[in-house]
Amino acid sequence: AKAKDCLPATRCYQSFLGRYPMNARARHGLAELRPVALPELIKSAQAARSEGNWIKVEDNLFAAAGLAPQLTDVHLALANCRLEIVRAPASLLVAERILQSEPDHIEALNIKGRALREMSKSEASEACLRHALNRDPKNPKTLNNLGILKRAQGDRTAAADCFRRAARVQPDNAVLHRNLA
Repeated sequence: AKAKDCLPATRCYQSFLGRYPMNARARHGLAELRPVALPELIKSAQAARSEGNWIKVEDNLFAAAGLAPQLTDVHLALANCRLEIVRAPASLLVAERILQSEPDHIEALNIKGRALREMSKSEASEACLRHALNRDPKNPKTLNNLGILKRAQGDRTAAADCFRRAARVQPDNAVLHRNLA
């Protein structure tokens, strides 16, 4: 198959997100793109993640999102991937698109809160995370993200409280206990 066979999926995804930075494959002329099934892309992304190859994870999730723009989970995975490779504005864009249709989506609110924190927008980040906590007061991911934000703001007491609350919900989560230390 020629590279141009994959362009409709790419265009579909770009229309979902609006203008978006090109992924690594697009930067290399789309030469290695070929039509693949969605499960194959997800499996490849999972394998790349276990190898720590975040660019390959992003490429596969970008293509998967183009094939299935209606699957919120694929977009959430892409946004989380972009946070891992320090692309907060790109993650924020994905989260905001999801929140347009699902304004109380806890995972999207967490991604938006993390992205805003990474972009040094603490007030907006806190408002977003508080909105998520209003929807689900015991969500350990939200509590952890709020704790990280509070610690960055210098409020160690509030941060520790968030981490303790999260650890009560998920006592086996090593990350929460490490944040408490």
